[in-house]
Amino acid sequence: MAARRGRALDPCWRGSVRRRAPAAPSLRPVNFVCRTCGSLSERPGRCREHGFILVEPPAAGQEASADPLLGEVVAGKYALVGVLGRGGFGTVYRAWQETLDRFVAVKIIRRSKARGGEVRERFLLEARAVARLHGPNIVTLHDFGETPDGRLYMVLELVDGRTLRHANPNSARVNADRVVSLALPILRALSEAHGHGLVHRDVKPSNLMLTLDDQGHETVKVLDFGVAKFLDPRDAAERVNTQSGFVIGTPKYISPEQAAGLDVGPPSDVFSVGVILYELLAGAPPYTGADWQATSEARIFAAAPALPEDVVASIELRAVIARSLERVVGDRYSAASPFAEALRTTPEFTRIAALGVGTGGFIPLSSAPPPLIDARDQSSEGRRLLSVDSGSDELAPPSRRRTLVWAAIGVAVLGVAVLALRRSPPDQAPLSSAPASLSALAPATASPPSAQPPPPTLPPPTPTVPPVPKKTPASKAPRAGIPYL
Repeated sequence: MAARRGRALDPCWRGSVRRRAPAAPSLRPVNFVCRTCGSLSERPGRCREHGFILVEPPAAGQEASADPLLGEVVAGKYALVGVLGRGGFGTVYRAWQETLDRFVAVKIIRRSKARGGEVRERFLLEARAVARLHGPNIVTLHDFGETPDGRLYMVLELVDGRTLRHANPNSARVNADRVVSLALPILRALSEAHGHGLVHRDVKPSNLMLTLDDQGHETVKVLDFGVAKFLDPRDAAERVNTQSGFVIGTPKYISPEQAAGLDVGPPSDVFSVGVILYELLAGAPPYTGADWQATSEARIFAAAPALPEDVVASIELRAVIARSLERVVGDRYSAASPFAEALRTTPEFTRIAALGVGTGGFIPLSSAPPPLIDARDQSSEGRRLLSVDSGSDELAPPSRRRTLVWAAIGVAVLGVAVLALRRSPPDQAPLSSAPASLSALAPATASPPSAQPPPPTLPPPTPTVPPVPKKTPASKAPRAGIPYL
């Protein structure tokens, strides 16, 4: 019996996917306050006495926000009433759109960062990427523009929920049925992106938002297309967002070819999802190392380990995840769609479908609210604009960008660098060419998903009846914690 990896199955992740969630929490704050006279109102709007925009009162134990933009109206229609998160490049606000009487998320880049250069170009790129996508599992872009005083802004759907990282902060093992039910909406979103010529390149738990659909069932929305790759080489945006030899993404979840600084395609996102599913089942990721360099090195030169023997999962599901984690691109699923089709052949999906719940049931969300500000992003301009999430799936520190040296005969120096919105210093510039021994990792010329060999035929599963869960009270979902930056 293999040594047990990870933590025991957490009680909050147990149970049948039949369980329905309680009603989705309101996206509206409890009340609003005038910062001049302190008068309260249950509805957003303007103070009757002073005419100022009413804003959210500070949380208990916090001082009133000194944010100069609170109470301002962007583009004449988005009143900034609260702060959802801050980062080195800007701030995400909760805003009230009076004409439609709804709340939205408004991401605003600081003027000093929006005046030119890569930050501006990448912000424009993210807007273009999200604007192409309209699926139910992708955050909707409502508006985009620039204020008269030179601030770039993006208006996004405000999603109530928690990231997967916050919902399972201790990497508890998750029931295999639940893992499949989580995977399908993620792959649906990525399939939408791949179909529109986009590769996400940073799929990780803190970019996956657990929320509820219109029927009150759990679903997932994929966030943050800030480092997406445009597959069409003629697209001008792709020249902005890709530098040869630079590693873009989070070391813990990126594919071998991405870690090697090679060109990537949809199979790279497939690998990232495979890592997430493996981690949910085993309670630990397939690759670990003393630091981000060792972690990247492991996935480049070693095959992914099999799921531990004590993980309760069908042979079919184990085979699907193993294929998603193949080191060689051509051995992996060609895109998100065939990966999802393979998951639908597993006994786990058969049980989910028999319950008639669709993508799955409700995962109780942790009652502890996420930190408003991620301190890691306060002084680092080398990371993405912000992740309000405080999980461990962070980008490698820019100050530690160094090249990996593999001391083996016939293997050249491999440049590994973390995503940086600024270039590396001249003495740390990564190599633009990859070692010959890694040539098998590079994706071949783009081919339609139909060219991918079909998944191996497996014997039909023995019908099983899902256990009746013990009733446990669902945790009350907190206010939205949204890593939009």
